[in-house]
Amino acid sequence: MRSRWPIGNDLEQSALLVRAAMHDTVVSVITVPRRGRCTGTRAALRIPVDISRSACPGCCAVLPGSRLTQRSSRPPTASAHLVRCASIHRESNMRFFNKLKGLARLSDVMRRQLEMRELQLLAIGKQLSWACYRAGQLDSLADVEFKIFSQFGDDGIIQWLIHHLDIPHKTFIEFGVENYRESNTRFLMMNNNWSGFVMDGSERNIVDIVNADYFWKYDLAAKCAFIDRNNVNELVSLSSFDKEVGLLHIDLDGNDYWIWKELTIISPVIVIIEFNSIFGADRAITVPYDKGFQRTEKHHSNLYFGASLSAVHNLAERKGYSFIGCNSAGNNAYFVRKDKLNGVVGERALKNGYVACKFRESRNEVGDLTFVSGYNRTALIRGMPVHNILTDEIEAF
Repeated sequence: MRSRWPIGNDLEQSALLVRAAMHDTVVSVITVPRRGRCTGTRAALRIPVDISRSACPGCCAVLPGSRLTQRSSRPPTASAHLVRCASIHRESNMRFFNKLKGLARLSDVMRRQLEMRELQLLAIGKQLSWACYRAGQLDSLADVEFKIFSQFGDDGIIQWLIHHLDIPHKTFIEFGVENYRESNTRFLMMNNNWSGFVMDGSERNIVDIVNADYFWKYDLAAKCAFIDRNNVNELVSLSSFDKEVGLLHIDLDGNDYWIWKELTIISPVIVIIEFNSIFGADRAITVPYDKGFQRTEKHHSNLYFGASLSAVHNLAERKGYSFIGCNSAGNNAYFVRKDKLNGVVGERALKNGYVACKFRESRNEVGDLTFVSGYNRTALIRGMPVHNILTDEIEAF
């Protein structure tokens, strides 16, 4: 759009210019008096006019008379129309801009409320953390659970672990964080000032993380990447962390087993990995490896993903890790490197630590939640192919 008017400070004038700009017009300017005021220079209203189509910028009506040039004058009928239209649209423009200002104020209030809520959550979390520090050996990890930013009670479990384990490097790596609003490592970063490296396959999620208020306050790096077993070691090396990372969390809703199997560049003290409780505790199975695995695309129910706890446990043993339990939601399994176990944090038998999930996230063919529970969830994915890691063969679930 080619424009020939000076943008002034007048809100009404600016609104008319915005209207003209929305119609992508080639404009000139004529001056008409404001209704009920003097016709001096300060009270004059400069109105952009479409010189290519001789249209009113307020209502886009075709004006009578010849085409305008920058120095031409509008016939009286056209000027009268412009004055009348300006008066009508001035009020409309003022309402429009008042709404914008109202929305801006509302957005600012909501932002401040969110900040206050997070400060309150952090204060509560700090008090709960002290309770976890005082807790000794546990009958179940559920005894120390609490939620600040984690999806379930994992924030509490992590606080208990970091207090009772020897962790030289206060660093974490988390795969599949989405926009990081709900994450197992965010409270660890903000409460304990750990350094972190997070990854997600969505560019939009990474932009949200980088633009968040906490990003500049803490030592956090974020990378957009779709992780597969061929690039996982290269991606993790970008963190520049020491090999003995404090905590690793894998939550990819798909190739979790295969990614951890291929990850050799680091040796974390704590490993949290998502497992599929619906696969049960007995069979050591996982979904077959697929570089482009997408949970919903593989099966509409959203229940066909990841690996069984038995499969993850088998892999952990081969990597030198001991199983210490699951969260009470039955979706995250916790492992600690064997050389870090002590009198408080000890190994737990698989059959004693397995937790069946009760949350209901099944969906139908059009993506609506169906809230299927219990054995009926297993029936939904019965017959789907799974990889038996003990026989190294594909079989039916």
